[in-house]
Amino acid sequence: MQRTRVGVLRGGVSSEYEVSLKTGDAVLYGLSSDKHIAYDILITKDGQWHMNGLPVRPEKVIRNVDVIFNSLHGEYGEDGKIQQMLEALNVPYTGSRIVPSAVAMNKDLSKKCFEFYGIQTPKSKTIKRGEDVLQASNFIFTKMYAPYIVKPVSEGSSLGVRVVRSFENLVSVVNETLEKNKALLVEEYIQGREVTCAVVDGLESNKTFALPLLEIITPDNDEILSYEARYGGKAMKVSPANIEQERTQTIQRMAVDAHTKVGLRHFSTADFIVSSRGVYLLELNSQPGLSEGSSMSTILKAGGFEMPEFLDYLIELALLRK
Repeated sequence: MQRTRVGVLRGGVSSEYEVSLKTGDAVLYGLSSDKHIAYDILITKDGQWHMNGLPVRPEKVIRNVDVIFNSLHGEYGEDGKIQQMLEALNVPYTGSRIVPSAVAMNKDLSKKCFEFYGIQTPKSKTIKRGEDVLQASNFIFTKMYAPYIVKPVSEGSSLGVRVVRSFENLVSVVNETLEKNKALLVEEYIQGREVTCAVVDGLESNKTFALPLLEIITPDNDEILSYEARYGGKAMKVSPANIEQERTQTIQRMAVDAHTKVGLRHFSTADFIVSSRGVYLLELNSQPGLSEGSSMSTILKAGGFEMPEFLDYLIELALLRK
């Protein structure tokens, strides 16, 4: 049996470098040696490519592999840029294509998609660097009730997310966030349970299906799931989530709908707030982390899937260029 040569792409230039290393490690560890030959493809923080520890040009990497397993997160890894390069080099790869990746990564674009397709999502306003912050904050203060969530438009893993409760604090936090980011989203804060739903594409039938829900329970004093709580072990992840069947099915339908309408492929996760006002879709993740203890790995265990089996499945989808 001929083994598939899999290039595991990890690291990268984004602020999620460490998260990507962990996902890449999990993939390298989980690949079956009977079916695959794994190549460790590391992109350093300054953008240099290495294969199995040696500097290399991307073109040479592609000549030595049959498929790329994309384990990058954040900028360059899940915003359509690496996808554009891989498409140009005509190599199969896991995860979503160029435009859907860019849409899912950009919270402003993805929110517009949710609203266009009638998927309930919290009210929000985007502010770009160079805009009149005081005027934009006045508009928000008159159109949405406090408190607010302020988040960078193109960051993941809860990086840079803040809760603000007053007009003065809103102006200050918006100014601070725009110093480091080109754009941000101010979103109404909806109190409720934070739930994640994973979606996976079917192999032959083109049917997309949802896995068991996961609830993320944050520490008592935390209003939001921060980066530190997400990766520092403070947040508790429960899957299957203890949510009634009818609401579970609603969330799963919304996740599949968002995945399909945005055009994502292979797998994704959708984050929701479940409140007394209803179910709200917050954002999509086209490139979920796969390290031990991540939301995706926890959901897979709840669904009865082993990581090697799931990785093999994703590689098969990529090779079929589905």
